Amino acid sequence: MRDFLPRVIPAIARTSAAVAGVALLIVVVLLVSAIILRLMGTPIAVTYELMGLLSVAVLGLSFGDGQIAKAHVSIDLLTSRFNKPTQRVVEAVITLLSIVVFLVVMYALWGYGLAQTKTGSTTELLKAPTWPWVFVLMFGFGVVVLALIRDFVRIIQAWIASTRQEEKR
Repeated sequence: MRDFLPRVIPAIARTSAAVAGVALLIVVVLLVSAIILRLMGTPIAVTYELMGLLSVAVLGLSFGDGQIAKAHVSIDLLTSRFNKPTQRVVEAVITLLSIVVFLVVMYALWGYGLAQTKTGSTTELLKAPTWPWVFVLMFGFGVVVLALIRDFVRIIQAWIASTRQEEKR
């Protein structure tokens, strides 16, 4: 169980990011094709809708890998002045609050996705259902939650290790 989080969560995040990368590639090909076809006088009518739907996948599915890689903006102007134990406490609290925020957003997306299924909401031109994209976004946030849980476990492990070292002295 101890090796589960460090191995599996990054693999899930990388797979999710790879799917986001494929979606981004499709967005680029679609955009270039739409520009070329528009210049030829035959624009793709559903470009805007497809770009919007695929952008949800790109955005949502890439968040988790960004959290694993620590690619998000972090401002430690204040916390860098604290001693190591205080920094760990602050980091643990912020990580826990982040988990709660993302779980609340996931819960809201779950409700919104269910409402979309009940109402049969579709895109205007394609008539494609919109609810799957809500759940794709929710899944992406779920990967972020897993990454944050992994981070929290690492913070606690570092705290325990430093406490044991201090006790040995």
